[in-house]
Amino acid sequence: MTLGQGGSSDDALRIATSGMLQWLRQAYGLTLSEATQVLGVAVQYQVANLAGRSVGVAAKLDKAVLQGLPLQTTVEPGRAAVKPAAR
Repeated sequence: MTLGQGGSSDDALRIATSGMLQWLRQAYGLTLSEATQVLGVAVQYQVANLAGRSVGVAAKLDKAVLQGLPLQTTVEPGRAAVKPAAR
């Protein structure tokens, strides 16, 4: 799950989506195109906060979707190593 907080629902949605794309690319080694395809069929959004002029949106992926993706375990330049999660 990634959270986006912004002055409008559009901003919050954009931030949450960008965070999820970045996480998929880093943790699973997906290209931007691959990560976008995963989000296109599996992302779920939830309004997490409506307070004053601030809006919070959560982007979520079902764990079942992630089980089919291989975790990134090698270190590439500019990327952090990610250890596989215990199953």
